Amino acid sequence: MAAQFAGGGLVIIFLVILTIGLILIGMPDKGGLFFRDLLIYFGLQLLFGSAISNIVIAVCEWSRNMAAGIGITMAVLIFSPLLVQGLDLLFSVLRLNISISRYWILNLMADCPTEAFPLEFLFRGILMSVIWILLPLALGAAHFRKTDIG
Repeated sequence: MAAQFAGGGLVIIFLVILTIGLILIGMPDKGGLFFRDLLIYFGLQLLFGSAISNIVIAVCEWSRNMAAGIGITMAVLIFSPLLVQGLDLLFSVLRLNISISRYWILNLMADCPTEAFPLEFLFRGILMSVIWILLPLALGAAHFRKTDIG
């Protein structure tokens, strides 16, 4: 039953994205490329959303308190893009060629192109999504094993 609801939710999200895209961009004049780009964009945003969900679940599992989990999650979601972009600015002032914001999942989600997806962005986006999905999963499993089982 839950899987049916989740599948229906994904269809609704896809239709909303399609409708908003058609209203704001207009009817595509490039044929099948519009729908290919739409599916790529939808897939990337789904991956980014899954990674963010895993981070939120891990934070809530570590905090063991609903209020603390909500507060920490809100702080992560609101302030982390600002923090990593501030670190990028600091590194550029120090003349270090380091860009942390290119790898933070919320920045990837915000910087995702809507058409003409560069191969470098696709590779980096998919790789970072997989890393940000697996990292909280591994840390959460280790924390759960230590606190609840051991």
